[in-house]
Amino acid sequence: MQERRQQLIVNSRFQHQFILKTVMLSFIFVNSILIVHFLLSLTNTPKVYYNLIIGITVAFIEGIALLLIFYLSRKASLRIAGPIYRFEQVLKALNEGDLTTRAILRKNDSFTESAQTLNESIETLRRRIESIQDSAAILRNQITDDTEASQSADSLCRQLSVFKVRKDDLKDAP
Repeated sequence: MQERRQQLIVNSRFQHQFILKTVMLSFIFVNSILIVHFLLSLTNTPKVYYNLIIGITVAFIEGIALLLIFYLSRKASLRIAGPIYRFEQVLKALNEGDLTTRAILRKNDSFTESAQTLNESIETLRRRIESIQDSAAILRNQITDDTEASQSADSLCRQLSVFKVRKDDLKDAP
């Protein structure tokens, strides 16, 4: 399985809000420290050029830190948004009756336990539907006359045929 995600932004709104909030909090924190340092240095050091050099150095370090924080928060947001995107795809497939779909995540993604639980639930549901489909097919084959029971068995088989329980099943009902 390929570990590297091709698409860096999978949920634009969430990821951009996550990144923006992380950068803003970091910026506020760093600037608070700078302001306190600057206020303390005014009372203790009369050297203006010294304070200017320190201010420029700290501003440069702050710029580098903000870029690093942006990069790391984007990476962190992807570890959250990627699984959510995959869960949405799995839920859409389930809504279409595809019980062969699975939530496969990368090993470092968030929500791996949730993906495992979802996959186990899908597998349980798939086995149950497959068993009901097999029972309905047997029932339909045992009813030979054109009675209400025969029509009900045919209806049941049609309704169950929308579920894809094996990789080779067709999505269209017969």
